[in-house]
Amino acid sequence: MLESIAVCQKQLDDKELARRRLADEQERRDVAIKAGAREDSEKELAKLDADSATRTKAMKKLRGELDEIEAEQPQARSTSAAT
Repeated sequence: MLESIAVCQKQLDDKELARRRLADEQERRDVAIKAGAREDSEKELAKLDADSATRTKAMKKLRGELDEIEAEQPQARSTSAAT
């Protein structure tokens, strides 16, 4: 009888240990996923910052070219109207 109780207790202990291991593994997995998500987010933000800087430079260049064209147009209109 005591042997049967000992076997049952051993099985219960093994099940509890397996539950704890599973819970620990799930917690480690969740932490790893969150850490990976954070790293991915930081990479994405760095890429967006770089893209934004590139676009800002391009927009400034295009704005300057547009301003030059607009500055030349009244002169071209004045010259056309004069002839």
